[in-house]
Amino acid sequence: MSNYAYNPITGQLDLVGGGASYIDGVVADSSLLPVTLGTPALDSVFLAKAGSGLWLISRRPAGLYVRVANNGVAADWQYLGAFPEVNADANWELYNSTDPTKEFKFDLSGISTGTTRTLTAPNASGTLALTSDFAAPPAIGNTTRNSGAFTTLSAAPTSGSTSGSALTLTGGPVLASAPLIDATQTWNGIAATFTALRVNVTNTASATASLLMDLQVGGTSVANIRRDGRVLATSFALVAGANSGTGFSYQSATGDGGHIQCVNNAGSQIFTATNLIFRCSGDLSLGRAAALGQSPDTILVRDDAGVLAQRNAANAQTFRIYNTFTSTTNFERLSIGWSSNIVSIKPEAGGGGTVRALHISGLPTSNPGPGILWNDSNTVKVGT
Repeated sequence: MSNYAYNPITGQLDLVGGGASYIDGVVADSSLLPVTLGTPALDSVFLAKAGSGLWLISRRPAGLYVRVANNGVAADWQYLGAFPEVNADANWELYNSTDPTKEFKFDLSGISTGTTRTLTAPNASGTLALTSDFAAPPAIGNTTRNSGAFTTLSAAPTSGSTSGSALTLTGGPVLASAPLIDATQTWNGIAATFTALRVNVTNTASATASLLMDLQVGGTSVANIRRDGRVLATSFALVAGANSGTGFSYQSATGDGGHIQCVNNAGSQIFTATNLIFRCSGDLSLGRAAALGQSPDTILVRDDAGVLAQRNAANAQTFRIYNTFTSTTNFERLSIGWSSNIVSIKPEAGGGGTVRALHISGLPTSNPGPGILWNDSNTVKVGT
């Protein structure tokens, strides 16, 4: 009469001997497992009573072996201890050793068909958390264009990348004020030195004109801060007071460089309404600045109390007072300056201008008055 026993290796019922065992043979040690081609058949199980071979080199332990190949070599036999333990999620669960009514099971139904997922435990102890334990993060992605939230979040550029931004904010047209960045913070520590905004750049290599910040209107830069701390702007204004008072303005002009003005908030010049004061330990350079990599050549210096000087080492200086000015080639002016170690005080003109008379007088009387008059109908008059 035939006997059948369940073979846990194949998952099938096997025809076995009278002892109803799925073990097909027994050998004294693992080196004696049969390797005859075709005998025993694949999936046959043999018991090796002892191990054989050299430790750490060719040692094969005692135990159960299954024939997984039919090549006529010892490697045809696979040690059953090397097979992974596989269990169905519905048939495997854990329970608490103190209270067995507390159980834990796995559900693998969410894994894609034909896919094996691996969970790697971190080198630390802790507690598993559920997604419901965390609050929903702020919206990042396609959001309402005027909500003030991020509308585009690009990936950070890789090392060595020549383009790309770590964070790009793109706002659409708005009908009311909706800042792309609107941050609030409360400082509440009398002994603390606070910083509201910080940008820390590691300048390993960069061009001199690299910018820490660049503010643009219509794609054109209107103000920026260079890596060396220089602040550059097409127009620069400091206003004393948010809604009233006077201020200081630097305005870039075409043709004749910039102007320094005292203005009110409406932009009107009010030179008589306030004082324009420069407090500096050195001098005031007009038109050219060392901070911009230029060599100053027109310098005003405080020589003493109430004494204003124009000087630049051994370079001769000239001071001009204009009667009219249309352009650098059309004007009327008085020139006081040095040339070839000779100081000159003379009227000058260019273009449609006229060389006017020069009158030097020590008395506050009407023109020409007592004094010396040059270039009056090509004559020189002294007296009245």
